[in-house]
Amino acid sequence: MRSIRLVLVATWTAFTLSGCSLYGGGGGAPTPVMAIPPTLAPLILSPAWTPTPSPPPALSSTPAPTTSTVLATETPLPLATLPVGSTRVSFPGGGTEASESGQVPAGTTQYYVVGAQQGQEMMASLDSPNHDLVLGIYGSADGTWLLTPTQGQPSFQGTCPESEDYVIEVVAGEAEDSFTLSITVAQTIILQPGSNAYVVTGTAQEIPNVTYLLPVQAAQTLTLDLQIKTGSASLVVYGLQDGRSIVSLNDHAIHFSGSLPASEDYVVQVVQGSVPSNFSLKMKLS
Repeated sequence: MRSIRLVLVATWTAFTLSGCSLYGGGGGAPTPVMAIPPTLAPLILSPAWTPTPSPPPALSSTPAPTTSTVLATETPLPLATLPVGSTRVSFPGGGTEASESGQVPAGTTQYYVVGAQQGQEMMASLDSPNHDLVLGIYGSADGTWLLTPTQGQPSFQGTCPESEDYVIEVVAGEAEDSFTLSITVAQTIILQPGSNAYVVTGTAQEIPNVTYLLPVQAAQTLTLDLQIKTGSASLVVYGLQDGRSIVSLNDHAIHFSGSLPASEDYVVQVVQGSVPSNFSLKMKLS
């Protein structure tokens, strides 16, 4: 019996020692384990990373800035509103140019209203003794600025984007000043090459110029024949985009026929002389 007990104790002791060496819990060397070739090694995945969601950005009551045709220093104007005390400009004699004059106190603005059609060319210029007055021009219906007073310009030339009333501001500086405001809204005429001459008539009585705008392609021949019934007048022709003079006032011309150098809009003006004139103008394109 004693021998059997010794065998059992020895067996239990050997089992305990072998278990400790397998799991590395004892102080003996670990039991060798056969290495797995790299191609057969199992892929051990690290725990999936779960990002911590960021809190949503705080909402602001201030809207993001938007692009606008109004300069940052200008205040958008009420739509379809004409300034109190504004003066409507009329074009006498069926003409295209008008002139207004007046006195504007320091730090104040005079307002004029001009009706124009979409695509018409508008020209405005200020003349004043102190040369410190500036223009502002905007559409009364949509509030779109064509020229802001902060740009500091005494003149403007551009195409009207909409058919509406346009408000022209005469803005004074630090001193009172008198002024003359010249406004032109050109009459656009589309001539068809090879067609009969197109005839316009007018009366240059209270206004210096009658202005027409003719879109013409390069190398097309434009023929103008100005017939004066009373008084005196002459032609002026120049390119709107490049400003190139075709017929100058010094030419004192009443007839013109020639090939135009560039594809652009050409300004044709009937300029009265010292005596008011009634006229007819024939235009032909070939």
